[in-house]
Amino acid sequence: RASLGERLRFMKQQGQRATRDLLFSASRRPALEECEVEVLMQAKVGVQVGGARVAEDGAVATITNYRVLWVQPGGASGACVDLAGVISAAPVQGLFHRGKVSLKHQCGEDILLIFNGGGRDVFYQQLKQVMQRKAWEQKPAAQSPKPVASPLGASKSPAALKQSTFSTSNAGVTGLIRREESKARQTEEALTQAFQDTESLIEKARDLVVIADRIKSSLQRESASASKQSTSAQLDGYLLELGIASPVTRETAGSLYHTELAKQLSDFCVRLMEHQRQPMVTLPDLYCLINRARGTAMISPEDLYRAVEMLEQLQLPVRKRKFESGVLVVQAAGADDVTVSKRIASLIDEKGPMTVVDLATASHVSVPLAKEQLLAAEKLEVLCRDETDEGTVFYLNFFTDEPVMSC
Repeated sequence: RASLGERLRFMKQQGQRATRDLLFSASRRPALEECEVEVLMQAKVGVQVGGARVAEDGAVATITNYRVLWVQPGGASGACVDLAGVISAAPVQGLFHRGKVSLKHQCGEDILLIFNGGGRDVFYQQLKQVMQRKAWEQKPAAQSPKPVASPLGASKSPAALKQSTFSTSNAGVTGLIRREESKARQTEEALTQAFQDTESLIEKARDLVVIADRIKSSLQRESASASKQSTSAQLDGYLLELGIASPVTRETAGSLYHTELAKQLSDFCVRLMEHQRQPMVTLPDLYCLINRARGTAMISPEDLYRAVEMLEQLQLPVRKRKFESGVLVVQAAGADDVTVSKRIASLIDEKGPMTVVDLATASHVSVPLAKEQLLAAEKLEVLCRDETDEGTVFYLNFFTDEPVMSC
């Protein structure tokens, strides 16, 4: 794979445009590259490339540590420019008090961002800081042969590894302990520096990703060697798979906060449901999982509820649902009670009659959600109950005329 610099030089030689199309998630959020984080979003922005308008005035422009992105109104399409190819950026005063920012690209094209709703100065200051940091110069790239990664992301070439000499101080159990202590110190230093302020966090993004990957690999090995997994271990597995590298915050999204949060929440729920093989998750469970995945950028229950309320309005892949008992869940847009009931019927057919707790344990869902699913299956006449002094047990319904598994 060619490096970013090689691709830009090729573009310049071939006379190609400086911009490229964006890839989107299922919830119409731009797909970020490895170690890329969002810095600032600005609504009501128009874009011109080489004098031609390429984005309407209602587009959303986003600065990341690698690119400037713009998404058309409705989120159907968008494009971006790599900051590695931008020679300079400067504010321009436009007509009718509409501020502009001009980007000069090394391939010869000028990109003009037109701010119809204000925010030009804040956007430009953030852009200038990102361009000064040049995070793309530390961007990980594919190499051959693959280098050996150090604890904090620095790599050693094969030649450098050959030059390393043996030392008795690094041998044996004592050497292993010293190396582990050294790794722990480097990890602690990286985390301390990264969380001092936002700028340090962006600069240390690559180091933090490498640390997270190492912890993830370690926990996965421990899970593989264990014969049984506890509930906490399973949650850790979900979080390791579903962690959010660039969580939406009020600082980065501004007035778009709840809209962008709803889209990111939708992507998170889609992957969570695929991981759990369950078409729904209760709101309390979702609140805990999303906040643990977001790390320090936690959201309030009110923000979560407002984002969930917008899921259907934005036509995202998941929806809010309220059961008759008042239990709130987020479920896949295409999910229905018939599909869930058939799955429960198959489970009971395989393992025998079940209580609410039995289903919750077998399906890895919360007890309130398991209860609602069983009641929905009973309402569809897929199951019937037997209430005894020991509790309520659900059986396959053999009293109906239609086969249970074909409902």
